Amino acid sequence: MSRNALVTGAAREIGRVIALRLARDGLNVTVNDIKASSSSLNKVQQEIEKMGRKSVAITADVSINKVVETMM
Repeated sequence: MSRNALVTGAAREIGRVIALRLARDGLNVTVNDIKASSSSLNKVQQEIEKMGRKSVAITADVSINKVVETMM
């Protein structure tokens, strides 16, 4: 069975480190951050895919409830 995770704030700093660690631990990781960070977010997604894990990058503001509902 596949294990999956969603990491918000994944384009930089702690969120990035957490997303990469989860991928190293064998999880598929959906990464999320705000639009201003989309370039960095795509790089994190590519790093995860290079580890052989599945990854999706979602650019969205999780402070908006409707956006969070759509992501889930």
